[in-house]
Amino acid sequence: DDAIESIGKNAFAGCPKLTNIVIEDGNNNYFAENGAIYSTDGETLVAYPSASGELTIDSSVSRIGNYAFNGSNITSLIIPATVKEIEWEAFSNCAYLETVDIQANIETIPGYCFGLCGNLQSITIPSSVERIESCAFIYCQNLTDISISGNNFIVKDNAIYTADETTLVAYPTASGSVEIPENVKTIRAGTFSGSLVNSIIIP
Repeated sequence: DDAIESIGKNAFAGCPKLTNIVIEDGNNNYFAENGAIYSTDGETLVAYPSASGELTIDSSVSRIGNYAFNGSNITSLIIPATVKEIEWEAFSNCAYLETVDIQANIETIPGYCFGLCGNLQSITIPSSVERIESCAFIYCQNLTDISISGNNFIVKDNAIYTADETTLVAYPTASGSVEIPENVKTIRAGTFSGSLVNSIIIP
């Protein structure tokens, strides 16, 4: 059997013109449809490099793979409740992405998930999210509308903190002079990366 058995992460990242993907009949691991690659059972969206415009993830998908949309031209994104897992850098480097509505029952927003999405302005995060990993919003300097449900995180002045306000999770829109609150004990990796901060006071 000469069929491809594995497609590694980042395999088609940054290929927005790759619209024609053919996976031959007989491959028991993947199939392609409308420019996207899926696992055979349809539950994992492996890669969709040519995705563009307004996008709603198909309800058959339960997992979005590493770098699946990296470098694509999507402008708005809805992730439905059927999605249970989003992997590392799934939507990174989407330069035209402006709005994200996560309806999915996910527990983690992984590292660099929306990294380098410089035009991202608005995101809705559900109460199921228990962890936002480091650098999830790195270089998202226009992310001024952050809505997070539940009791795990709070948002103050466009900065995301853990509910007890001891960890500063992300502050991509920081600019000018910033003073870290005295109760903050941890500043996550990548918290200010790509921001316009020019002065910072750390207690």
